[in-house]
Amino acid sequence: MQSNLPEMRWNPRWLRIALLVLCSALMADALLLAVLWPFTKSRLLETLRDQANGDVTIRGFEKTFFPKPGCIATGVVISTGAGAGQPPLITVEKLTIQSAYSSLLVFSKRLNEVDTVAMHIRVPAARGGAVKGTPPLATSIGRFVADRSVLEVASEDPGGKPFLMQIHRTVLTPAGATAEMAFETSLAIPEPPGEVTATGSIGPWKAYETHVAGHYEFRHADLGEFKGIAGILNSVGKFSGTIENIEVSGETDIPDFQVAPNHPVHLAIQFQATVLGRTGDVRLSAVKSRFLRSELDSDGSIASLAHGTSKTVSLHISVNSGRIQDLLKLVSSGPPGLNGVVSLRYTVELPPGEKPFLARLKLTGIMGVSGGRFTDPVTQKGLEHISANAVPEVNDPADAVSNMRGRVSTANGVATLSDISFDVPGASAQLNGTYQLLTHRLDLRGTVRLDEKLSQTTTGVKSFLLKALDPFFRRKKHLSVVPIRISGVAGNISIGLN
Repeated sequence: MQSNLPEMRWNPRWLRIALLVLCSALMADALLLAVLWPFTKSRLLETLRDQANGDVTIRGFEKTFFPKPGCIATGVVISTGAGAGQPPLITVEKLTIQSAYSSLLVFSKRLNEVDTVAMHIRVPAARGGAVKGTPPLATSIGRFVADRSVLEVASEDPGGKPFLMQIHRTVLTPAGATAEMAFETSLAIPEPPGEVTATGSIGPWKAYETHVAGHYEFRHADLGEFKGIAGILNSVGKFSGTIENIEVSGETDIPDFQVAPNHPVHLAIQFQATVLGRTGDVRLSAVKSRFLRSELDSDGSIASLAHGTSKTVSLHISVNSGRIQDLLKLVSSGPPGLNGVVSLRYTVELPPGEKPFLARLKLTGIMGVSGGRFTDPVTQKGLEHISANAVPEVNDPADAVSNMRGRVSTANGVATLSDISFDVPGASAQLNGTYQLLTHRLDLRGTVRLDEKLSQTTTGVKSFLLKALDPFFRRKKHLSVVPIRISGVAGNISIGLN
């Protein structure tokens, strides 16, 4: 059976025409690329000058063609034109730009990758207002990599030291102003010194309204940088929000936290906070701290009290059914002088400065202790003596300290104790005085109210002689008031008549 379709014949003429058209197009593109080749020193200078709105210089320049088109620039210096003697805004030891021939043939502005090595960014002080950032580059970049960068933020105080941050590596994929970017970064934090790694997303760029989210790890931070405390801090958490307000939640672990050279304790913290991008201030909304067998709940801020000043820590702290001996271990080098269940409400302020931690600490609040027992033998013996003589039939006066309460405020390393009161069977005490946080010296003075007459607290000749004093110490029926003093240093506290 024969087909009626015409026979198809191979015609090499059409192939030659197609190849000729393709070669002509490639030659035209090659000529255009030769004339409009984007990776020249002059065009790179023009782009950077437009972006920085300042002067730009390049020490060395090299075009690259294989395996990818692009260029390598060395010794790049970008200045703001603020005046002679001012340091440059950005310096880059090596800048590598790579594109693809497929992008060049269609005259796309997309770059495959931009790499920088040893980039140094200087941010001037924002005196009188916030720092105005340079708008992001409009060119789309598939991947941006920065190795061994330094961020330097000038101090708000004239002559003050700048804030330096060593950024080991940063990767943005893709890098552009109009899209969300995935990021990876690792850097060194100067205060307290430690290593941070973070991953997440940022963008599209809208200045302080730019969205950011991710996870972080903060490792091996040395708290010894802050005078008066010590320990190695590790923290993990997540963050989200805008650069204006970043919500952060996480956990912090300090296995060997110390205040001054005192007892190290394992401190674990869970927190929720807000970081304000314009000022760097931090609002602490919920912080729960655990150490030994006690828990502290707190909220507050880490913020500058005035423009251009260093950060001050301000906290509201509460403890419900904690252990007074746990708190005393933080501020005492010797064994805790008191055991018992404690409840307290404190306002704490820690201003910046070079003084030790306890000398800078400002604290005020109220405290109550139940089931209290002094651990110092001399102190406890003195209280037992008061209790046993006030109520001779008491079986175990050592466990009889109760209803201890009072007010505490600290400044310049001295704790002022006021309205301190406690009860023992047959007697109650009212005391005021001071406690030196740095030397651990205690000085309390006040009165003990006895349910019996003064002469009935002893026997023999002493009782006979004290009967003459009973009228002077009586305030109510069957009640005597005796002035006392509790003084000494930790481990050597004495109780006696004042």
